[in-house]
Amino acid sequence: SKFEEMDDAFAEANAVMAEGAPDRKRKKSAAAAAEDTSDDDSGSDDDSGSDSDDDADKDSDDDAGADSDSDSLTDVEAERAARKAAKEEAKAKKSAAKQTKDAAAPGEEHRPKDENLPRTVFVGNLPVTIKPKQLKTLFTEFGTVDSVRLRNVPVDPEGKMPRGGKVITGKFVENRKSTNAYVVFKEEKAVDAACKGMNMREVDGRHVRVDRAAAPSAKANEAVAKEKGANAGGEVAYDHTRSLFLGNLPYDVDEEDVIRLFHRSKEYPELNGSVEAVRVVRDRKTNLGKGIAFVLFRKGSDARTGLLLDGVKMGDGREVRVTRASK
Repeated sequence: SKFEEMDDAFAEANAVMAEGAPDRKRKKSAAAAAEDTSDDDSGSDDDSGSDSDDDADKDSDDDAGADSDSDSLTDVEAERAARKAAKEEAKAKKSAAKQTKDAAAPGEEHRPKDENLPRTVFVGNLPVTIKPKQLKTLFTEFGTVDSVRLRNVPVDPEGKMPRGGKVITGKFVENRKSTNAYVVFKEEKAVDAACKGMNMREVDGRHVRVDRAAAPSAKANEAVAKEKGANAGGEVAYDHTRSLFLGNLPYDVDEEDVIRLFHRSKEYPELNGSVEAVRVVRDRKTNLGKGIAFVLFRKGSDARTGLLLDGVKMGDGREVRVTRASK
């Protein structure tokens, strides 16, 4: 009926109104909370201004502290950079010094000082196993020895071991059997005695060459050699009247091989003991021979006899060329 329809519509409206009530309550609660917050904010305006000032001061202090820390950090970094630069500079200087040393002639770093040269002898063709103490003992009979320095020790270039360590442990170039040294005496008068008494003396199977370390140039010394005579000994330069030039030698030849070529000649036994000095010309970098050498004899007659060995075979069958040394 019509009334029943009205009752149903009324009931439905009440239901709808009942469902919307919680939303209205929530909206009202939110509005009240917003109003309370507004009251609190308006009541704390003065405090807010004070807090803002305090925060600003604090931020300013923090910034100042940060700036101070930044300055300190910059100083530390600058100091580190300076130390690093100094270290790199020192390393560069050390490297340059090493390159200069390596570029110098072999053994140059052990050359005696100029003021010591008049008291110094150069000793060549020593056995590579010789020790400074042993060398000092050998020369003590001619005078008090001040110092002994080995030079041109043919150490093996392979590996990272320091040069001194290689000498001590015996790591030498396989095809080099000789080395040289300087012997400095306390008194100059011992030099002449050592040159005369030790030159071409056999030490551990090798005939050592002993010369004045302070000898003049080759041309100037030629006259000195003539003046002192055949038995003067000890002169670095080669008197061309007593010298021979050898060519086509094996590259691994050393001084002792050349000396034995003449001293042990079966055809000319008179050449035994005739050699006064030998110089094998070597490459400065590799220390290997260049296939040529100069031989100084004690007498001019021995040099003339030595010319007869031209064409003699040596090493791997090479025919050695023997000619007079030019001026």
